[in-house]
Amino acid sequence: YVYIDLGEHVCLEKGLTSTEMCRSLLDQEGVAITPGTDFEDPTSGKGECRFRISYAGGTDTIKDAIAKFREFFPSWVERVKQAKNTS
Repeated sequence: YVYIDLGEHVCLEKGLTSTEMCRSLLDQEGVAITPGTDFEDPTSGKGECRFRISYAGGTDTIKDAIAKFREFFPSWVERVKQAKNTS
């Protein structure tokens, strides 16, 4: 597994959390990753800023999923940036 912190690439106030990113990635690219809310203490709020990638599939599946994530992530970053710039 790889556990990743999204850092500045979330906007909690607008609902752009790790859960929403995982949902969007699944809807848009058919790639499933797990939001950090499944692994963190709910009172910490950190789960909404983190996600986990499992490398349990075959090598070709992993390469394909990573390629799709790389296509998806810039649009996610832009979505968060726009959300932070609007009130």
